Amino acid sequence: MTIIEWFRKHFQNDDQRDDWYAWLTNQTSHVALGILVALVVSVAFFLVAGEFPEKEIIWLIIVLGFLALEAVRGWVCWDSAEDVIFSGFYGTGGALLVFSEVTPGSPYLLVSVSDVLPVLGVSSFHLFCGVYLRWPR
Repeated sequence: MTIIEWFRKHFQNDDQRDDWYAWLTNQTSHVALGILVALVVSVAFFLVAGEFPEKEIIWLIIVLGFLALEAVRGWVCWDSAEDVIFSGFYGTGGALLVFSEVTPGSPYLLVSVSDVLPVLGVSSFHLFCGVYLRWPR
């Protein structure tokens, strides 16, 4: 069994079409994964380079990584797109947008409330719509 076969077997695509709670927890975990990846990559870069990476470049690299993982899993249209949206855009993108370096070379970060609200608003609306579409009727 190759790594790709193992990966596809243990990380199967599922859009949870009939289970709103499973979909909600799945997408919430994708956001958490995106935040974690942004944190690990940023801290690792800081430890090596002495400053945080350029947000736009590191975000693009991470999103391309999530796209590659979804392609390896076997792209399943909207399910795969939502996984990338929640992990790469709301998770990683949100984390990188919200936190800013105080000064280059400083390990301190600032959080902007004005940047948090749009990220929370858009991702919450997407979660609400997904739950609504899967809610039992």
